[in-house]
Amino acid sequence: MLWRLCLPVVHPGMGYVFAKSYYGRVRERMYGRVTRLLVFPLIQALREIFGSTPLLRFLAMCRYPLSGEFAADSEFLRKIPLAADWGLEIGMLCDVFRHAPAQRFCQVDLGSNFEHKHQHLGYDPVTGIPDATSGLMRMAREVTRALLDHLWADLGFSAEPRKLERLADTYLAIARMLLTRYAHEAMFNGLEETSAEEMGAITVFAKMIEEVTSECPPTPPSPSTLPSWNTASQRLPDLGPKLCSIAVS
Repeated sequence: MLWRLCLPVVHPGMGYVFAKSYYGRVRERMYGRVTRLLVFPLIQALREIFGSTPLLRFLAMCRYPLSGEFAADSEFLRKIPLAADWGLEIGMLCDVFRHAPAQRFCQVDLGSNFEHKHQHLGYDPVTGIPDATSGLMRMAREVTRALLDHLWADLGFSAEPRKLERLADTYLAIARMLLTRYAHEAMFNGLEETSAEEMGAITVFAKMIEEVTSECPPTPPSPSTLPSWNTASQRLPDLGPKLCSIAVS
């Protein structure tokens, strides 16, 4: 698996600087819930409301935007700041788009049944009250916040607040349509029926999106990231040697 991911970056005849993984998340049921139930319909909703901007087209092209496995050229990676929360993967994709030509980005299939730890949804299924500090609800909020922060300059939210107010409803309509397709795929492949649970999830996600968009400040925010290695080493010239000495000791 590792060689498949690294080959496009290290092979002298390919020349990619970033290889993003994708894979199936299927066991007895379909997983990848934040990707399927939040990110895919949210990106579609943003394109429907604000138009198909270059960044949104790039994100829509990604088969699994929240996969954490990637390979990258070390010199290229020095330019990329990293988020310290669940916004890491979506934020990194936005920065890859800004710093690398499209022809130097690729996606690598790592298999059909990639196993991950499955988190709880993070809300009470009876009352629908979310817990924004745990489970997938925390992840969903941080991913949404990171995506909107990165899209701010691209879409000009402050100039079109009424469009932003439509985002939660547009997301919910698209997510409901996708739920029907997921249910058909589950039926066709003999998987566990999860439509009721996932309907509850997208309803809570829509409320979360409404909350996050209402929190958008009047001026462009700075995405919450750690500095890139280039920035950090410029400010702290002895950072590299100190880290090496700590690793050796």
